[in-house]
Amino acid sequence: MNKKMIVWVIGLAVAATVTACGGTPTTAAPATSNSAATSADVLSLVGTWVTPTVSQSRVTAQLADANLAAAVDTVITDMGFPTAWTLTFTDATFSVTSSTGVQVDTGVYTLTGDTPTGYTLTMTPSCTKDDQPVTCTVTYALTLDGDTLTFDLVSDNSPDYLGTPDEAFQHALYMTTPFTRLSS
Repeated sequence: MNKKMIVWVIGLAVAATVTACGGTPTTAAPATSNSAATSADVLSLVGTWVTPTVSQSRVTAQLADANLAAAVDTVITDMGFPTAWTLTFTDATFSVTSSTGVQVDTGVYTLTGDTPTGYTLTMTPSCTKDDQPVTCTVTYALTLDGDTLTFDLVSDNSPDYLGTPDEAFQHALYMTTPFTRLSS
């Protein structure tokens, strides 16, 4: 099978308030682009995606399933559940905002994939450790099925936040319920 690889990375700095990555407002390090994004398959990711309101009980169940039950109280309190999420992808950046208007995640991303529905999404959000900027990388297996987008966490090298593994915040934000396309 011919594997097509499309990589997007922005060369601009991105300022962010990052709760989901355990950080405080910082500027993402500039990155360089390896190739232009021209595939219609990959461009179908660009746009606005939303979730329904995610309940505290859904977050509790998701974290329990991921063996992160000890993080439930911190995650629910810090991320303000129940809430809905709006995820926006441009051709090189992403941002996530809660239904109360709090931006919880933002940065740059790369996307590689074999098919229009199966991708590896690597997000590089802006985050800090000990009040110093650090490079955080969170990788997902991403499935795009029509207007439904689902995430499966592959890896997360982000530092703990509030004494809680960042994976707990990632599960609560991206994996409690699929995202549905609002606009492209």
